[in-house]
Amino acid sequence: MSAGFYGKDDQHLGLFIEEGKELRRKMNSSLFNGIVWKNEEGTIGITPDVPENNVQFGLQTGPILIKEQGGQPLNLTDDEFARRIALGITQDGKFIWYGITGENNIFSGPLLKDLPNIIQEINTKEHLFVSDVINLDGGNHSTMNSDTIQLSELSPIGGMFCIQE
Repeated sequence: MSAGFYGKDDQHLGLFIEEGKELRRKMNSSLFNGIVWKNEEGTIGITPDVPENNVQFGLQTGPILIKEQGGQPLNLTDDEFARRIALGITQDGKFIWYGITGENNIFSGPLLKDLPNIIQEINTKEHLFVSDVINLDGGNHSTMNSDTIQLSELSPIGGMFCIQE
């Protein structure tokens, strides 16, 4: 699954913590307004700021789409139709991944401003109990590969989440 956003210099935009070491500092941004993190105890979260409890992994991305089960309003001036990748956290503390594409074109998808409502509809239909959801890099710079889904990127991606089961 594609992860956060990268600039033209191939560097992650905003906070990046790996193995407890801060590699990139948090940037002030109304769009990249959330941090996906995991601490030493294995607790995961999506919050506006980094918690102070031994964060081993942290990634700034955004915007936050759903917080405490409520859709967040997005005021965007430059929005476009694109494939969307998002990460949610279930109420029992597990990650859930969303790959949302156009019905007839896997390289297209919804407007970002519509994503909170779309995800809430998915959660209701699939009986998912997701407390928080954040947007990850999407569009041409997105990928999602599993046993059942293969979405290839059109442009190179800067980072990926890999899950080993």
